[in-house]
Amino acid sequence: MPADQQGRYKALFDSMSQGILEYDAQGRLVAANRAAVEIFGVEVEKAQGCSVREVLASIPEISREDGTAFDAGALPVLTSLATGREVMNSVMRVVFPGKQAHQWFRHDAIPWFKPAGGGLGGVFGIFSDITDMKNIQDALSIVNENLERTVQEVTDELQKTILVLEKQKETLKTIFDSIPVMLVFHDPLRQTSMANHAFERLTGWPLAGDGLPVLLEHCFPDPGRRQEVWDFIKAASGTWKDFDITTRSGELLTSSWLSVRLSDGSLVGVGVDLRLCRLCTQIGSDLAKFAAAVEQVREGIALVNIDGTVEYINPAFESITGYTRLEAVGLNICSFVDYSADEQHNKIFDAVVSQQKPWSGTQKRRRKGGEIFDAHISVSPIRDDTGRVVNYVLIVRDVTHEAAALNQLQQTRKMEALGALAGGIAHDLKNVFSPILLDTETLMQDMGVHHPFYPVLDEIHKATTLGIELVNQIRTFSHSTPRVKEPLDLYPLVRKFLSFLRSIMSPMIDIDHHLCPKGAVVMADATQIQQVLMNLCINARHAMRRKGGLLTVRLANVDLDEKAAAEVCPVLIPGPYVEIVVEDTGEGMDDVTVERIFEPFFTTKKPGEGSGMGLAVVHGIVTDHAGAISVSTSPGKGSSFRVLLPRLPESALMEKPNKR
Repeated sequence: MPADQQGRYKALFDSMSQGILEYDAQGRLVAANRAAVEIFGVEVEKAQGCSVREVLASIPEISREDGTAFDAGALPVLTSLATGREVMNSVMRVVFPGKQAHQWFRHDAIPWFKPAGGGLGGVFGIFSDITDMKNIQDALSIVNENLERTVQEVTDELQKTILVLEKQKETLKTIFDSIPVMLVFHDPLRQTSMANHAFERLTGWPLAGDGLPVLLEHCFPDPGRRQEVWDFIKAASGTWKDFDITTRSGELLTSSWLSVRLSDGSLVGVGVDLRLCRLCTQIGSDLAKFAAAVEQVREGIALVNIDGTVEYINPAFESITGYTRLEAVGLNICSFVDYSADEQHNKIFDAVVSQQKPWSGTQKRRRKGGEIFDAHISVSPIRDDTGRVVNYVLIVRDVTHEAAALNQLQQTRKMEALGALAGGIAHDLKNVFSPILLDTETLMQDMGVHHPFYPVLDEIHKATTLGIELVNQIRTFSHSTPRVKEPLDLYPLVRKFLSFLRSIMSPMIDIDHHLCPKGAVVMADATQIQQVLMNLCINARHAMRRKGGLLTVRLANVDLDEKAAAEVCPVLIPGPYVEIVVEDTGEGMDDVTVERIFEPFFTTKKPGEGSGMGLAVVHGIVTDHAGAISVSTSPGKGSSFRVLLPRLPESALMEKPNKR
């Protein structure tokens, strides 16, 4: 090659922007242009004659575009040397010595051949820096991915929005067709565009077909009336007006309408069936009356759902149980542990739930404050139109007074029956004892005290006398011995009795008294009243025989209303009474004993200590005087007997007849 040509070739070779490495046919470096020197840092004088692998050995990292490393034999230059073919557009990622960032290159390997078929002369390895282009491509790729992702997200949101709108459309359509009032939409040209099912149901005019646009003509066949209706609709005044609509069957539907103008100019007519309004008004009135009755009834009412949760209680339930509505509503009925005086409460409700049948009965219950009361309870399931249980209703009535009155009445009837029986027995016993007593006394007088049988007759006489005394007590209890009663001032009688009482009481017993000095006038037999006081005080003495204590006697005037009188005795008449109270701090009595203390011959004393007639005689005397007696006691806390006798005005003493 001429020297001038070589010069031009050299100038062109060095001026190219691509880095060019020239290798001979044996793969040894022959030349490198300035761009290659800058790219690879090759010192041509030192690197000439080096192999391809030796030239590239100084580069720490060379990899393909996908990140995999180049195999040594797969380098484009070596491939071109081996095949004599071009290897074009091989993209590689290169990290050069002393540089942290990588660069991208497109590597082409182009073989050249000697003239006249002289064979492969060498290979040019051309390296084009495509780092900027690659970065732009990567950035565009990222932008494209972000754009695709954003488009997909927007598309997904649009699809969700479409689904929501479809559901809302369906919901609005359901509401539109389910709402109980009539809705009719009109366009500004007087055409009916839409009506709901309530309108179709009430008027009979179909919503489908050609009849909808001319619906006004169907509903108001009279042109003048139709024009009046349209003027009302078009005015959209926001006021209600009554119209008679002609139904499909030809009948008139009395209704009231309101017209509303929408933002797009369309008009909406809202109509209600006045027959339904009147019915709702009547139902509302009936419900208000029923609610007032439930709120004011004396029985406690609780509404419980199928899970046992209390949904409502009326004021009477609050008053009876002590629980407020705020405390009760929301709780499970079985969680009222304090309300149940026993375990029957939960069992009853569970039984009603399982059997689905009503239950009623009387049981003990406990108020919130701890007071035990008798309650008549009714639990019933509430069913809907299909027969399914939807609620339970509990009705509670406080029957404490009724139960006490019934118990007292039963006790009174029992005592009356015992009195009748005892009176008959006493009459027969008196007929038996009287001749025995007379005959014994006669024999004792005839034989004298020194006769050997006199002690035996004396025992017979004492036993017979005791028997006659017992008979007299029985007759007193049974009211078989009429006594004369007269106005009596109890104050001097009780004071005189108290002066005697000290002599029969144990030194361990203290006596206290509180006496009203005026007005304690009753119609009574003085001897029997003294016997009442004596029997009650002897009974108190026995209760305090071991440890002693305090005996208190009270005399007072009281006025009983109907409730207070019923608490003492169900047959006791309200009014003024004289009250005698005998109270001790002795042993007290349990409920079982209290139920029988007024029965004849019932006693808690040991044999020989008492006949069991003391309190029975007291009960008989008090009853015979149209009075009542009650007892308040508990084991270990003493007893208090309360006697009530009808009180007379003090002027009755002045009318007392003189005895001759």
